[in-house]
Amino acid sequence: MPECKLEDYKRIYNYVLDYQNGSTYAAQELIECFKNFLLNYLNLIMYGAYKPKDYSINKFIRLYIKVQELKEVNREEVNLKLENVSKKIKNMFSKYNESEIQNELIAALLIMAKKYRDYDKPSFHNYVYKCFHYEIYRRLSSLVKDTISRSNNSEYLDSILVYDNSISFFEDNELLDDNWIEGRTGNEIFKCLNSFERSIIKEHYINKSTDADIANKYGVCRATINRARLKVKKKLANELRIK
Repeated sequence: MPECKLEDYKRIYNYVLDYQNGSTYAAQELIECFKNFLLNYLNLIMYGAYKPKDYSINKFIRLYIKVQELKEVNREEVNLKLENVSKKIKNMFSKYNESEIQNELIAALLIMAKKYRDYDKPSFHNYVYKCFHYEIYRRLSSLVKDTISRSNNSEYLDSILVYDNSISFFEDNELLDDNWIEGRTGNEIFKCLNSFERSIIKEHYINKSTDADIANKYGVCRATINRARLKVKKKLANELRIK
């Protein structure tokens, strides 16, 4: 997103708080604040317009590509790969008109405004910049079922698990503490997990522990940890409504 003054971030933050309290005026102002941001997504989805330097757009397109496919191309070929996939995204949603896609984009933004809970600092703009691609991907996946839209779901879930620690609360390295383990803090999609499952997430995705290491720590067999991780993915898939 373009550089703004702190006053602008505070204004956006106040709109979010007002919207959470039921203000329709604040909702319209939020949409206006992010109109160019949403327009970039609209142009991509409707017309295949790919912007190589747009962080959020790039992250969104990558959700439709298998991680292995990106590993198999060199850096110079990545942009070409993303550009080609952007055209496939356009084709995937070709039966929808501009108004329908625009409504989905606005709904995704306002859902994020409802979910926002970082009341200590005016960081909603950062939350949108870092996480909007996940929210709109989830919404659009419910509109269309296509091979390309399902190709990266495993990697997508892995990304979601990591992103709750490193992105959704603005790169706070101390986020996954006892409060997160006990379900008192964290992104809403993790509400479906119990404390043991959250502990496994922290060990595997954040501490990079193997199933065997985690099993030794908790006094269970490796297969138990493996099954628990698969169960976590299934729960999150149901929560995100992807298959």
